[in-house]
Amino acid sequence: MRGAITIISVALLVAACGLEEGNYGKHGYGSSTLAITNAEGEQDVLRTGTALNLSTPDDVALKADTVYQARLTNIRTGMLLAEVEVLTDMAGKLERTSVAHDLGEFDDVQDNDTLQLELVGPGKETIVDQNLPVTPHIPNFEGHGFQVDEVQPAHVYTCDMRGNAINGFVVGALPDPEETAAPVHIKGRGFPAGVTSVDIYLVKDRDKWQGSAIPRNGDPDAVVGPVVGMVSDGVLLPTRIEGWQPTGKDLGPYDVLVDVDRNGQYDFGFSSKDASDGEDKVGLTIQYGAAWFRAKSAAEAAEDSSGAAADAYTAADTAATTAEQAAKGPEALALAVQARAEANSAKSESQTASTASTKADSAFDQTLADDVTAIAQSNIADAAAKKAADHAAQAAKLVSDTQQATKAYEAQMRALAAQMAAKHLLVNLAYNSPNRSTGSWDNTYSQSSSTIYTYVNPPVQSGSRHAWVTKWVVAHQSWAGFWNNWELVQKGGSGLGRLYVKDKAVATLSGTIQNSCTNSPPIKIINPKTLPMDTVNVLKYDIVFDYDNDGYYDVGRDFLDVVSFRTDGSLVSAKDLQNMPDDQIYGLMVTK
Repeated sequence: MRGAITIISVALLVAACGLEEGNYGKHGYGSSTLAITNAEGEQDVLRTGTALNLSTPDDVALKADTVYQARLTNIRTGMLLAEVEVLTDMAGKLERTSVAHDLGEFDDVQDNDTLQLELVGPGKETIVDQNLPVTPHIPNFEGHGFQVDEVQPAHVYTCDMRGNAINGFVVGALPDPEETAAPVHIKGRGFPAGVTSVDIYLVKDRDKWQGSAIPRNGDPDAVVGPVVGMVSDGVLLPTRIEGWQPTGKDLGPYDVLVDVDRNGQYDFGFSSKDASDGEDKVGLTIQYGAAWFRAKSAAEAAEDSSGAAADAYTAADTAATTAEQAAKGPEALALAVQARAEANSAKSESQTASTASTKADSAFDQTLADDVTAIAQSNIADAAAKKAADHAAQAAKLVSDTQQATKAYEAQMRALAAQMAAKHLLVNLAYNSPNRSTGSWDNTYSQSSSTIYTYVNPPVQSGSRHAWVTKWVVAHQSWAGFWNNWELVQKGGSGLGRLYVKDKAVATLSGTIQNSCTNSPPIKIINPKTLPMDTVNVLKYDIVFDYDNDGYYDVGRDFLDVVSFRTDGSLVSAKDLQNMPDDQIYGLMVTK
């Protein structure tokens, strides 16, 4: 029996070996066979170009849920053609499994070769050991009575222009050296004598074609055809399938049908057989090439890098903003400037990564993807993303450094502010009468008041404080934010430091700044009727006696009236202001 596989009786002859039925399924058949079919569905027939499929007949079972190893070897060449693992189901059945396909196209299998099939069990026991002949394609005429063997189909297969068998053609990019791009060619041999031309069809993949009408124009399965191929001495030389240049829109499996008798039907009878590369298998595939996938991966990686760079810039910008908001003092401000520089650098790298990502995507998104450019741009984007991340990390570190420097600066400012507070000469200067005997120091006035005066308690301005001064009435300034803010203090003057107040002065009674001696009686300094009211009909003012007459308040040298909470003329300690709300520390208030 040609091609039949006999299972060695040790494996399945239960009666002789005493194996339990649960181990191997049905038993009692003695020497039983496994089924071999080819791609055309023929039993026990192998020829070049077809496949070898293995299964168990209905009356044969192997061990359930067991992995077996199938090996196929060409005895002539000694080449191992296939080695696959096959798994039985719970009933010990082996579903039809392809052990080898496209015989002779890539493995030097030839007509009349003998192939050895072995099936080995899990214990390395040999279950099948069978020699299988390879049937030639050329018909065999024998005897005086014109006895003719069954006609064999020609062996046809897809190939490149040189005739090298090719199953997959790449699109989307230039092929790598081991790849082949379209156009698709078809080659064959073993055509019947007298055949000089055939019709070739490229169609969408289907499992079975035997007995079917070949798809033509208008049929959804038709792609190209018929293309006429010329046959000489039973050989079809590589013939280009004209009219089809596949692209990425044509991805998928296809078959090639060769209509030998050119009747539009795929015949596969005893005396007439058409040929195909695709019966019960895929004839060829149109697929993206490796360069396309490299370009795609590079474009995606570049996009990811661009996103990472953008995130790094956002983090760096946030860090720089945090540093800028936290910075106080020269050192912290310098660190914040550095943080902003790092953020700007991260922004530049993010822009570089974004540009590279766009270029990588353009290199990929074209008829033939340019993987070299896409990879180069992806590398640029990746490097930029890493640099952006480094800048973001540095900016984050600078935030911490800035905060530490700010803390140190604030501690220094608190110490200097405490030193500064101890130097102020705080005293009530606003007086409500020109008569020192009947008047008093007062901190609240109305617009109906005739005049506001200033007067210094004599014990306060004794000695060197008895001098000619400029008396500045200035718009109220915050105690902590201005008068006792060391950050605003300028060097120079005759005190601890100085604050410029001339630009904050308001008009006096006479329209000029009041200058007089500190030992003078109460002096008119401002007319409240001329003062505009704010939205709450309240105005606050502070008073400075400027000993240097230069428009500066010299801390520890000049008098300052922000003593709204006292009505005596004594010097006031800054300690008395420590627990007071800042809005209650002013010289005088004018209401409507």
